Amino acid sequence: MARSKGSAPWAWKFKDPFDHVRHTAWAKARAQAHFRGEGWELSIEEWFAIWPMEKWILRGRGSNDLCMVRIDRDRPFTVDNVKLVTRYWQIARDKRPHRKPETERQI
Repeated sequence: MARSKGSAPWAWKFKDPFDHVRHTAWAKARAQAHFRGEGWELSIEEWFAIWPMEKWILRGRGSNDLCMVRIDRDRPFTVDNVKLVTRYWQIARDKRPHRKPETERQI
């Protein structure tokens, strides 16, 4: 009997479906950070602490949904360098021009 392609719950690292989905999201976020050349120092346990159930259900792609951003873009993703914000806030921040440090600005 041929096995079907698709989900294999017996092989999941986390047997709870909710934790499995969060683990998959953590792995995708880590892969994207590496692809973009950004540092990633968040363990799965730290990720779970940042995204508890009450925050997780507010996550998404809508303007009022939550997403995780780095506070300082020059530092890697770490517990003390990330925060949860709305996508609207994140998009507005990314559209703002990056200001040069005071020493580089011309008056």
